[in-house]
Amino acid sequence: MSQPIMFQVKQSRSEEIDVELEGVAAQPPPPSKLSAAGAGDINLVPDGMDDNDDAAEAEEKRTSFMSRLASPLVNKKTATAIAVSRTPLLPSTVAVERSKAGKSGSFCEPEPVVTCGETFTNEVILSDNLICTDVIDATTPIPKLKTLNAAITVEGANAVIDCKGHTISQITSKSAAACATNPGVDLDPSASRRQMKNDCDLYYQAGIILLDGATAINCKVEQFYEGFLVVNGGEVKGKKSEAYGNKRGVYSRFESGTIATKISDVSVHRNYNGIQAYSTSDQNDAMIEDVTAKNNFNFGMGFRGPGMKVKDSVSSYNGQSGIKMAGEDQNNAATAVQFQGMVSCHHNKVHGIQVDVGVGGGGGPPNKFAEVNVAGVLNSYLNKEHGIFINTGVNMKNSNFVNGFTVEESGSFNACNNGRRDITNRGKVNFVDMGMGGYTCNVTATLGTQGEGLPMCEDCPACDN
Repeated sequence: MSQPIMFQVKQSRSEEIDVELEGVAAQPPPPSKLSAAGAGDINLVPDGMDDNDDAAEAEEKRTSFMSRLASPLVNKKTATAIAVSRTPLLPSTVAVERSKAGKSGSFCEPEPVVTCGETFTNEVILSDNLICTDVIDATTPIPKLKTLNAAITVEGANAVIDCKGHTISQITSKSAAACATNPGVDLDPSASRRQMKNDCDLYYQAGIILLDGATAINCKVEQFYEGFLVVNGGEVKGKKSEAYGNKRGVYSRFESGTIATKISDVSVHRNYNGIQAYSTSDQNDAMIEDVTAKNNFNFGMGFRGPGMKVKDSVSSYNGQSGIKMAGEDQNNAATAVQFQGMVSCHHNKVHGIQVDVGVGGGGGPPNKFAEVNVAGVLNSYLNKEHGIFINTGVNMKNSNFVNGFTVEESGSFNACNNGRRDITNRGKVNFVDMGMGGYTCNVTATLGTQGEGLPMCEDCPACDN
């Protein structure tokens, strides 16, 4: 039996696979005899055939050589292989050099084309940036202006859009973040929505609408009233997810159902409001996890209603407060926010944390109810005004309705080195420490006729400088 020969062929992923062929020349041909010819192809040059051979002789030699080989081609994303065999058959695989162009080829199903205004109830992948060029003019139908719409709508628990880091945006003559007209909370067609679209030149209200448990992965949205609008539960996730230049970066609200909302690994920046979450039932949980809310013009995160959770997130350098909570009427479920992991609010231009009677703030009628539960570490430091500011009219006293401001045994609330005070309370609050030394602060005060309740604090650590 003749000595087997080893053929080694370079592959683009630096893999080398050997092939043994019986009955071929005893010495391997020089590298010039075996080469990659193009994207996804190989060119086997038989021994004895030179570049100087005339075309007819070269073709005869090549044909003679190739007739001894059977080489069905298999092209896959993971590998391109050629099985080489003759009788008797020896085990053989060949690794071939293949350019990136050889990966896709015509063997793959083409990506579907996504156009602005579409609704999807299954899985869809965005293969490029999507820029919506629809404009509002005298021919735009009034019903269209009154209707809640989005560049992309994804509906249902099994519906997913994966943007692969691409951006969805719309052409407008104005800044969406500076839009001063509110479309209202009604999801049905409304005159206020028509007014908003006209005033702010926004053909689409939202970049992506997620309905009833739908998911958006690695999507970037800009120049909408709501970048992501999550209705009745859904999920926005992915480290490439981003909301930029919108009136609201992410807005989550519940009308019905019990599907939870989760916003994770998302960056919200240079919106008017970073994230807003609103619920009406303690079964409508909203989890904000690993989120960065930075450089938004108003607040970084805003919460109203029960079932809110914030975990391992940062809200910093925002134009107003880092985190804002709006108390609820006693007829509704009290606003309730739990902090898990490590959550930090710092370098905001007003307060680190603000608890108020409404999203707009400014004080108001008494008994807007709210509660805070700190199960992890909650930090509020180096904010221009207060570490935490609780406004007139807020009721956080322990009752059958609320559980006050509670630091769990495993948690801590640290408010230090803020511009005016670390804790300022104009409302009625029970500060509860379930362990020892749960509160750290220096400067505190109760103000106004309703100000009632301050925690016992450990001193803030001294700064090295």
